[in-house]
Amino acid sequence: MSSRARDRLIEIQRRMVEEAKTEIFEALGPMSPALREYYERYQSTLPGRARPVPRATVIEAVGAAKIAYFGDYHTLRESQKAPLRILEAVRREGRSLILATEVIRIDDQEALDRHLAGDLSEAELLAEIEYDRTWGFSWRNYALQFAWAREHGIPMLALNSDPDVVRDTLGTRDAIAAMRIAEAHERDPDALIAVLFGDLHVAPAHLPRRVDEFLSARGLEGGASVIVMQNAESVYWHLAERELEQATQAVEVDDGIYCLVNSTPLVKFQSYLNWEMNLDELEESRGLDEPEISSSVMTDQVHEIVRTICRFFELPEEGLEDFTVHTNRDLDFLDRLERSGLIEPGDLAEFRAQVEEDESFFLVDGRLIYLGNLSIDHAAEEATHYINTKLAGHVRTPPDPVFDFYYRTLKEAIGFLGSKIIHHKRSCYHRAEFEGLVEETRGRRLDERMTQIRQVARDVLTHLDYEDRYLHAGVRGYPRFRSLYRRDLPVHIGTTHSLGYILGDQLHAALMEGRVRRSDVRMLFEERFEGGGGPREVYFDWIEYARRPGSSPP
Repeated sequence: MSSRARDRLIEIQRRMVEEAKTEIFEALGPMSPALREYYERYQSTLPGRARPVPRATVIEAVGAAKIAYFGDYHTLRESQKAPLRILEAVRREGRSLILATEVIRIDDQEALDRHLAGDLSEAELLAEIEYDRTWGFSWRNYALQFAWAREHGIPMLALNSDPDVVRDTLGTRDAIAAMRIAEAHERDPDALIAVLFGDLHVAPAHLPRRVDEFLSARGLEGGASVIVMQNAESVYWHLAERELEQATQAVEVDDGIYCLVNSTPLVKFQSYLNWEMNLDELEESRGLDEPEISSSVMTDQVHEIVRTICRFFELPEEGLEDFTVHTNRDLDFLDRLERSGLIEPGDLAEFRAQVEEDESFFLVDGRLIYLGNLSIDHAAEEATHYINTKLAGHVRTPPDPVFDFYYRTLKEAIGFLGSKIIHHKRSCYHRAEFEGLVEETRGRRLDERMTQIRQVARDVLTHLDYEDRYLHAGVRGYPRFRSLYRRDLPVHIGTTHSLGYILGDQLHAALMEGRVRRSDVRMLFEERFEGGGGPREVYFDWIEYARRPGSSPP
C-alpha cells in the first residue's frame, strides 16, 4: 500500500478510536483522582521499546515463570481467548497450573470448586454466585476459561472482592487479590499461577508489586513473574508508525513484560460500546409486547462504517443512508420479515439458514442489514455489501448456476475486503485449514451439518487446485465443475462464502503491499457484469491480479 493510502487508513482508524473512547468516557463519567493516577501508572508502562517477538517467546516466558499476569479487557472476547492459547501450550509441556480469576468473588470459592468438580452445573453456578450482579460481563466469553479448566482438571482461584467491603478501591482490591495469590504460591510453589485480571491491574506497579511484597513478607522469592498485556492502544500505534502492526502478534515492552496484539484499538473499544449498548437495548425492550426490530444505535454505527469504507476507497457517499440494522435479539425477525413482503418466498429458506448459523446478511429489497452478532466484523462486511449493491445493483435472477456461483463468490470477496479495512486482524480459512478439516473427518460417519462442511472443504480445495494450475501451470480456459456448481444450497453458500473470503483476504494483502491500487478496487465495487464473460471471467482476472506479481488490473 502506498504511504499516502496507509496514512489515510491509520488516520481514519485513529479518528474512530477517539470517537469510541469519548463515548465510553462520557458514559462512565469523570475519573476520580485516584483512578486517574492508577490509569496513568498503567500508561507509563507503555509503549517502552515495543520490540516485536514471536508468540513462542511469550509462551516460553510464561512457561518459565512462577506467576503470569494476563491483562483482561472484559468486553473483548479475544481478550478472554488469547491467554488460553498460551496456557494450553504450557499445559502440554507438563506444567501444573492454577487459574486465578477476577470473575469470581472470594466468598464464592466453594461454589466454584463444586462446579469444577462437576457437582454444580453452569446454570447453577451462575445463579448461586449471582453472576449478572457480581460481574455482569458476557458469560459466553468467560465460559471458555471455566470449561477449559474443568476439562483439564485445573484448579481455579477466586480473586475478586465484594465492593461493599472494599468500596471498590482499586488498591485494596489489588492487596486482597495479592494475598490470595501469595498464599496459593506458598501452598504449591511448583505450579504456574495464571492470573486473569483487568488490564489496568496488571501494570507492574499495581497487582504484581503487591504480590511481590506479600511473598517477600513470607520470606519467599518474588520477581519470578511475567506480565502479558493485551492490545494496548499505544503499542498498536507505535507498531503502525513502523508499518509492523499487520504481522506482529506480540511485543516485548520491557524485561518480563509483553503485550499481545490480537485486535485493533477500534475493535477493542467498540466491544465495550457494543456491550454497553446491549444492556441499554434490553432495558428498552423490557415489558413491551412487540419489541423494536430495528436498532437506531446500531444503524448509526453501521452508517459510520459505511462512510469510513467509502472514504478509504474514495467511493461516493451520497444516498448511502437508506438502510436499517437488525440483530439476533429480534427473536421474531424471520416471521416479521416473511409477513413484510420484503423477501421472495423462495429466498426465505436461505436467510433462515443464515440466521440459524448466526450469519449476517444484507437484504437488498428491504435495504435491511441483519447482524447475526454484534461484532464489528459482521457489521463491516454487511456494510460493504450494502455499498456494493448501491453502486453496482443486484442481479436478482442469475442466468445459470455458473454465473450464480462466481457472482456470489465475488460478492463475498468484496464484503470480506471491506471488513478487513475496518479490522485488519480478521482472518479466514485458507488451504491448510481446509486440508486439515478434510483429513480430520476422513472415513468418519458425520451428521448432516458436518457432512455439508466436509463437502464445502473438498469443493474449496478442488477449486483452489484449479486456480493454482491456472496461474502456475499455464492452464487457460475456465473450469467446468458441473456438480460443484449445482450443490445443495448450504454447500453452495459455504463454498462461495469460503472462496470469496480467501480472495478478499488476498486482495487486502495485495492492497497493503501496494500491488493493488484503491482505484482498481473501486472498479470491482462498481462491476455490473454487463457483457464479456460474466463473473467467472472477472473472478479469474482478479485471482491473477491479486496473486501474480506484476499483473495488470482487470
